[in-house]
Order: sequence, then C-alpha cells, then structure tokens
Amino acid sequence: MTKRCFQLGVALFVLLVAGTTWAQTPGDYPWVSSASGNVSTIAWTTAQIGAYLTTATNPVDSFRVGDFRFADLLGDGNLELVATDDSSGRGFYNDVLVVRRIGTNLAIQHIPARNLESLSRVISDLNGDGKQELQLPTSLSPYLGAQAPQVEWTAIYAWTGALFQEQTANFAAWYIANVLPTPQQALANAQKGGDAVAIALAQLELDKAVRVSGGGSTTGLANARALATSTNSVLRIWAAFALADMGTPAAQATLATLLQDPDPEVAEYAKVAQVEAALHQCTNVQISVLTGGPQHAINLSSGQPIKVSVGVPTRGNVTLVRTSPTFGDGGFEQSLISCNKDVKGICCLFTTSTTGLQVGDGVATLRAKLSDGSCIIGKDAVLVVAQ
Repeated sequence: MTKRCFQLGVALFVLLVAGTTWAQTPGDYPWVSSASGNVSTIAWTTAQIGAYLTTATNPVDSFRVGDFRFADLLGDGNLELVATDDSSGRGFYNDVLVVRRIGTNLAIQHIPARNLESLSRVISDLNGDGKQELQLPTSLSPYLGAQAPQVEWTAIYAWTGALFQEQTANFAAWYIANVLPTPQQALANAQKGGDAVAIALAQLELDKAVRVSGGGSTTGLANARALATSTNSVLRIWAAFALADMGTPAAQATLATLLQDPDPEVAEYAKVAQVEAALHQCTNVQISVLTGGPQHAINLSSGQPIKVSVGVPTRGNVTLVRTSPTFGDGGFEQSLISCNKDVKGICCLFTTSTTGLQVGDGVATLRAKLSDGSCIIGKDAVLVVAQ
C-alpha cells in the first residue's frame, strides 16, 4: 500500500469513528448506575438530550432542554433522567421532565415549575430513605407580563410508588428549617424598603410556605382580603389566586367579589382562579390502568380501549356519576365509552385515540364527579408506545 493510500485509509477510518460517535444517543448506553460507562458518564449537551427525547417520542413540539441530570431517583440502581424543558418556546423552563427508560421505550412525567433553568440543589434525599425528592419553584400567581413578578413557592415532589407527586406537607419539619427562612428574610427586606408591591409579594410567598408546612389553610386570609381591595390591579389578581389556593368558604366568598371587579382583566383572572379552586377541592383517589401488559403499557396502534379501575371514596351512599369520567393526558379528555361495576369496584373503558396520550407519556389522569356533587382525581403511571 502506498503512503498516500494509507493516509486516505486512516482519514476514512477517523471519519467513520467520528460519525459513529456523533450519532450516539443516551439510548445507546446502559441506564444502570453500577454499569461501567453508563449513560451518566458521558458528557452530553442539552441539544443532544433534547434531540434524543424528540426522536424517541416524536412529540408535536420538539424538546428544548435547559438543564439535565442522570440520577438514581428511586434508589434501585436504575438511572432516571431529570430535565428542564421550555415547552412554551419563549425561553421559560416551566416543565420538569422525569424520564424513566423501560426497555427501549421512555416514560416521561411532566411536572410544572417556574422558569427552572438550573437543576442545581433541586434533587436530594430529604428524609434519608434512599429515594430522591425534587424541590421545585412553583407559581402561585399567573404570568402577567415581563414587568410583573410572580408569586411562587417551593413544592416538594416525592415518589409515591408509581410516580412523583407533590408531598410538601409530609416534609414539614425539613421545610420549616430549610425553606421558610428565605421568604421570612425576603419579607423583612421588603418591609425595610417600603415598596408596597414587594411587601405584598413577600407576604404572599411567606403565607403560602406556612400553609404547606402545617400552618393551617386560613394562613394569610386577612392579608389576601386586604389585597383584594387594593387600588393596584396586579395585587387584586394575586389576591384572587391566593384565595383560590386557600379554598376555605371564607376565602371563596372573598374571591367571588373579585368576579365583579370593575377591571375586566381582574374579573377574568378571578374566574380562572375560581376554576382552579374547584379543582383543588377534588379528592385524590387511586386508579389503575389495566392494559394486561407490563408497566401499564398503552399501545396507540392497537385500537383497543383502555380499561381503568377507579377507587371511589367510601362515605355514605356516595357513588360515581358514571357518565362523568374524563381520562387522558390531562384528565379533561372526553374519551369515555362506559363505566360499570365489577368485582373490584368501578371499571371504565376509554377510547385510546381520544385520550390525547402520545408516545413517551408516563402519566395518565382521570377526573370524575360523585353523586354528592364533589369531584375526584386520580393519576397512574403508564407506558405509551406506538406498536
């Protein structure tokens, strides 16, 4: 072989190796913490992670990842991917993804957060049980434009056996010691500055932090009522969502007055807050997606209906309104076929094509009404595949 041919051969080999490396994705590596060269040992970029999630699940909109971590969240030796996503396309990372790899498929749980660009200090074991919790900044008030701040609080999400759910109240002692000092200091600083908006923001954030750490559902009621009569429309909107979050009869009565606010924008936001208040009052129940396969797998190509077992609260003669269940990606999808009793309780059938579920979705939600006028909500982990 001539020197020139040898050089060309080496160059071609380098190109082939480089091409292979460039094409590799997190799906080409083991998601097991004990494995040598596992997925967490590779220096991935956010663009590569976003492209991998997009290619693996083919969503309507591509994933735009801001930060990510591979971690053994459940303490079982398997690695999960936690990533922030700009789902709005406006540069706000308001969606946290918890990605589990099951075989060659992905199951993704979406958790709302407030503009979480970095996952630094978000993932940690707060109670020493070997499982990691997520500490997520969460909005209490809506986005009102770049010039207006948002009221936020820190929510703790913990693994409940099938998925991560908000469990802040179960970490009250840790919360009081580690989270409460921040809004307390913010309020002290705002009061020194004397700015009414800054004081209102800090007080609302402190009130919420106290409520979720065992301070009682009426904490902050007097403050929210005062803000509801403010001449500042932003403060009245903040009050509406604080009152909705409390959900007590007294809070709802004050919220109702804002529905007649002379500012149409305040009145509209009060309506939104009232709807949220109603949803907050729904009882959490256990549901089980019965697909007959592993990991509650839902095959979008099968055409088979989805069977869901629904746990109904046992109080008096309360029953499920059998025409009321909605089920799917967000739980509002009109996908019901029928609900009937069986040996395990109530089982409902839903049309797969109208659930809004997509490949990669890791959670399905059911909402329904009960005969006493109350509502229920249940979530279950699923594995949505195309074949």
